[in-house]
Amino acid sequence: TPSPPSSTIIHHSLFIYPAFASMSKANPFLMALMPLSQVISWYLLTKPKDGAAAAADNNKASSLYDPVWKLAAFYAGWAIVNRMNGNKRELGHISMGIMALTTYFEMPKVVTASAATLVLANFLVPVKTIFVDWDIATLARKMNKTTTWAYVFRGYFVSSISLWSMVLYKIVQTEE
Repeated sequence: TPSPPSSTIIHHSLFIYPAFASMSKANPFLMALMPLSQVISWYLLTKPKDGAAAAADNNKASSLYDPVWKLAAFYAGWAIVNRMNGNKRELGHISMGIMALTTYFEMPKVVTASAATLVLANFLVPVKTIFVDWDIATLARKMNKTTTWAYVFRGYFVSSISLWSMVLYKIVQTEE
């Protein structure tokens, strides 16, 4: 008898077939970068500050803006990579680029809060499609990725909405 295809062996022995079935459709590095980038982002935005300076600096915009501009610049770059790889619907480079600029130059609170709102809008507009209209298999198919990628993407999406909501809240709470 002929041996089963390697993907069948993976499916039956490891129960993780979607991760390997067509990995060429999902770049493993970029897929791993989604949760890793979120862990680092949450750490940078929530890590406790040390010393007496922390108490004085806690509500200052500059203490928030420093990690935010770096994260926004990173995500803007990532969006550019996605766009160059053929995702013409990717608009994160615009909203994240504006966020990076407004926080790097420590623009007035209303401008920076508007940039954070634009970032949130970039995530919130497709929520219904990604979470309600499309099940995991449809999301994977429509994005030409694996189902594992679709699960990771949904987790990344929820985390990103929470993260940038927190950033907006902190911006509104800061002293100018």
